[in-house]
Amino acid sequence: MVITGSLTIGANTGPDKLQDIEYVASGPATAGSPSNTDAGATLFVGGDVTINGTFAPTGSGYLNPGNGINSLGVISAGNLTFDGRNGDIYTGFYYAEDQINFNKQSHFAGTVIGGVVNWAQVPNVYQVPNLANYLPRGMPGGYDLLLFTTREWRRVY
Repeated sequence: MVITGSLTIGANTGPDKLQDIEYVASGPATAGSPSNTDAGATLFVGGDVTINGTFAPTGSGYLNPGNGINSLGVISAGNLTFDGRNGDIYTGFYYAEDQINFNKQSHFAGTVIGGVVNWAQVPNVYQVPNLANYLPRGMPGGYDLLLFTTREWRRVY
């Protein structure tokens, strides 16, 4: 999915109360199937991303061996901010072109990559083993890339 502007996930439901979000990451549809849960999903955001409250997969099965069920990737062309309460849980693979901000003492399972990572509050970070085999489609490093470069050839005498 592509969002051209900025995105805020989770909303204030009252003073100092944030809404927790559970997600199911389903990849692109294939013939005979409306979506492919084994492929995971990637969310492309053209602006900043702010996540308020817990943001974790629904149910169980996150990164089961053999498939990438509920494997979520978020790519931001701007900043990515994890905001909310102390103790919130975040999972997934996050890439931000600019800065990643952790504003509360939280729990994070997955990977964050950014130009700068601001550890205003240091979260508990749990790296996902064998990460390269579980990246959702569209995440940097989640697929083979061929690069062709045009070169000028000249005969040297």
